[in-house]
This record gives sequence, structure tokens and C-alpha cells, in this order.
Amino acid sequence: MFAPYCPKHRSRVLLNVDDIVDLRREEAGLLVHFRCSCGYVGRWDPTQGLS
Repeated sequence: MFAPYCPKHRSRVLLNVDDIVDLRREEAGLLVHFRCSCGYVGRWDPTQGLS
């Protein structure tokens, strides 16, 4: 499970791996393309907010 931010919900949402549309390796790292339960499609950087 993962919790990206959804602008339609205006909060973080708890999603399952079934909600992953695509995984991409970028220069900055891994990007997860997801589809929220509300239909919003977005990108999430798993390293964001980690120290």
C-alpha cells in the first residue's frame, strides 16, 4: 500500500498496488503512476518527504 496526495480529495489517500498504472525509472529515481478511486490519475515519488 502507498499514500500519494490526490488533489480531488485534497489529502493523501491510501491506495493498493492494484491502483498502480505504471512504474518509471527517471533520473531523480522511481515514479509511480497511479489511478485514485475518484478517477484522478497522477504521479507519486516514493522518496518525497523522506529524510
